[in-house]
Amino acid sequence: MQNAIIPENIVDENKNLIYSICYKHKNYCDIDDLYQAGLLGLMDAYKNFDPSKNVKFSTYAFNYILGEITKYIRENNNIKVSKDMLRLGKKINEYIDKFYELKGYKPSIKDISLMLNIKESKVIEALDLCLKVKSLDEIIISDGKDVTLLDVTPDNDKLSCDVMLDLKDALMILSDEERDFIIDRFYNDLTQSEVAEKLGVNQVYVSRMEKRVLKKMKNKMVA
Repeated sequence: MQNAIIPENIVDENKNLIYSICYKHKNYCDIDDLYQAGLLGLMDAYKNFDPSKNVKFSTYAFNYILGEITKYIRENNNIKVSKDMLRLGKKINEYIDKFYELKGYKPSIKDISLMLNIKESKVIEALDLCLKVKSLDEIIISDGKDVTLLDVTPDNDKLSCDVMLDLKDALMILSDEERDFIIDRFYNDLTQSEVAEKLGVNQVYVSRMEKRVLKKMKNKMVA
C-alpha cells in the first residue's frame, strides 16, 4: 500500500536498510509489521529530503525509518528500560540537536557512535527506548534543584515505561512535604533514621509516613 506513494526504485534501493533495522527489533514485533512501519518512515523521508544538503538519502532516511518502527513498537509493546539506558538516550539526543544546529541535518548512527565512543548497536537501542520515555525527563520538582522522574527511579530497577509514567502521575498528586520525603528517601538515599533526624521526629513517625505516602501513590497508579 505504501509502495505506491513513493517511486518503486526508492523502495527497492532502501529495502535492505529497512529490513536491517527490522531484524534488530524482531524480538518486539512481527518482521512484516515492522517492515510496513519502516515503509511509512521511508515515505516521510522521501517527502522531506533535500538533495541540496549533500547528504546521502539512505543516511537521511535512517532516522525516519527507525522512528516509525520504534513508534509501532511503542504502541504495541510494553518495552522494558533501565535508568542507564534512558540517560544514554538523553545524551545522544542532546548531541543530535547540537549536530543539527551546526550542520542542518541529523547525524548518522555511525557519526554518533564515533563521537560519543559508543557501539552503533547501543546507539540504536538507546534511541529506540528514549522515544518511548521522552516525557520522563520533564521536571517534576524545581526548588533550587531540578528533579525529574528518572531521578527518583531506583538504579537497580527495570520498570516498564507505562509504569514509570504512572509513577510520574502519582508523584504529582503528593503534597510538597510528601514529595520532599520521597526525594530524600529514594533520590538522596537517606535512611528512615536520617529522615527522622532531618524532620525532628522519631523513626516510627517516618515509617508510618512512608507507608502512607507509598499507599497514596499506589492507589493513584492502580486507579
